Amino acid sequence: MNISHSNDRRALRLALAVTLAATAAAPLTAKAQDSTSGFLNAQDTMSCVCWEDALVQTDADLNGPEIGMLRDEYNRVDELLRTAHANLDTTDQAEVDSVARISERHTMLKQQLDQAEFPLLRRKALLATEFNRVCAGKKMLVMNVDAAHANPQCPAIP
Repeated sequence: MNISHSNDRRALRLALAVTLAATAAAPLTAKAQDSTSGFLNAQDTMSCVCWEDALVQTDADLNGPEIGMLRDEYNRVDELLRTAHANLDTTDQAEVDSVARISERHTMLKQQLDQAEFPLLRRKALLATEFNRVCAGKKMLVMNVDAAHANPQCPAIP
């Protein structure tokens, strides 16, 4: 009789656990359905469209002709410096002075490149962080995306 009574209690506990789990999940299911199945609202969609456009522009600036020419010059001098170091005759003072000048030019170009790229890279990181936080993996209604493209009212962009 104790065995039967023990099994009844286990069955009752199991039934209560299933009921509690179903009851707890019901508000979550209702809430998910109320949020239009995971679609972003119009304001968040506007932000996402703006951030995406700003990311594209920032990438274009990073790969644009101004920074590109500076990067090309830096790479040319970097290769020249590597070759000069590899073949340096330390007993020839004129050659040592020449390598020192190349090294100074290399350092100056690196600083210029860093100064040109850093604000853009920082901006890109901030934009990507916001985009990923709000937009990544989310659905957007076509009408909200079209409205954002037609009349962009972008929030302050980092």
